[in-house]
Amino acid sequence: MVRIAAITLSIAAIGIVDDAAMAVEPGAPSAVNVDAGLREIATVTVQRSAERLGRPGGFYRTPKFHIPLPSSLDKAVAVLAANYETSLSVAVEQAINRAAESSAQSAGDYLSNLVPKLALADPDAILRGPSDAVTAAVKAQTEQAFREAMRPIVRANLAKAEASVALERMQSRYEDIANVPFVGFDIETYTLESFASAFFAAVAQEEQNIRSRPSARSTETLKQLFSDQ
Repeated sequence: MVRIAAITLSIAAIGIVDDAAMAVEPGAPSAVNVDAGLREIATVTVQRSAERLGRPGGFYRTPKFHIPLPSSLDKAVAVLAANYETSLSVAVEQAINRAAESSAQSAGDYLSNLVPKLALADPDAILRGPSDAVTAAVKAQTEQAFREAMRPIVRANLAKAEASVALERMQSRYEDIANVPFVGFDIETYTLESFASAFFAAVAQEEQNIRSRPSARSTETLKQLFSDQ
């Protein structure tokens, strides 16, 4: 009787395990909608990057994303520094970074709206790919349109930060001191290009965090997507 009871219990246990497996299966990696999971990665990383970079000092006080003046102005910066006029070049640099910070949320909103429209031809390959594979797919499909959409926003935020005024002051003082023409640059294009590169770099960093750190998987979809890791 004991043996029969044990066999009966084993059969019952097998049934329970099967039922449990069926219950867990929808959340297992093989059953997760990988396409939806990758879009979740894109949305979360873009939103986190916008929040991170959009804070005061998100660009200026963050070494990885800080936008320096272009190397073409190195001579002018050095001449001004030698004449105790460093504040003039610093003002230009601060204005550029403030404009970038003010543009971050708009960038996040723009890319978030494009995520549902992305073409992900081989989701499984992207999931198994490099630590920035999702970001690379987003960037490849949106980068040109992103820059075009962000240009007027960056332009407006440069105006609010009085970047052109600061640049004109720097130019005027440098020419007074050096008695040579100032090597100018397109501050709008430079800021836009620097901003776009930094934004996608921030998104890539957030993706790497999600892939490598369970604590960064803040949604159920992300937890399920990486549940076998």
